[in-house]
Amino acid sequence: YITLSSLQERGLIHRRTENGHHYWTLSTSEEIEDHVYEMKKYLFDFKEGQEEIRTKGDSFINVYRGEAAIAHLAKRMFASHKKEVMYGLQGSLSTEAWSKLLSVEKINKMNRDIKDNKVVVHAFLEEGWVHFATKTFGVDWIKDFEGRTTGVHEVPSKYLQYATEVWLFKEELYLLAPKEEVVIEIKNSDMVKMMKSLLNFVEDNTLSIDINK
Repeated sequence: YITLSSLQERGLIHRRTENGHHYWTLSTSEEIEDHVYEMKKYLFDFKEGQEEIRTKGDSFINVYRGEAAIAHLAKRMFASHKKEVMYGLQGSLSTEAWSKLLSVEKINKMNRDIKDNKVVVHAFLEEGWVHFATKTFGVDWIKDFEGRTTGVHEVPSKYLQYATEVWLFKEELYLLAPKEEVVIEIKNSDMVKMMKSLLNFVEDNTLSIDINK
């Protein structure tokens, strides 16, 4: 009974009572994963709006919904990727969506966090993006953005007519849709390698510019 009680507390079995007798059955894999996720939420202080999708192996998917969850993700993201290389693909439509989701102060804080944590950023930006972002965020944004990127490649506007973007780190891939207030975090080595190869192709076939100048 001690063993059964321990297994029940861990979510591995369920107990039911019939006519004064106790019966135990094994939990399904879905029930076990739900129980593990609830423990992760407690242990890792998952914020409201964050959901972990069922995983296999060492891969995982997190979905962040709403301003609060996304702001919390942005706050910790660059500290957890200190001194890593980051690839970012962004157009004007997604930039405009960010301006409606987060305040200029929070966006400027993200730029400062990138520099403070020495994240090496390779950016793929829509043609004319700098002028659009400056008009959208103002002079203070310029000061915090300066020096944020290591290399910048301009992508023709026809390829970036979406309010979405891609951020890629050493082990994680982020798909962002700020207009819908959704960020998808993926940790899967093959997906990360594939996306890096695609961005390397873009890098080899687009114009490099000195954005700080």
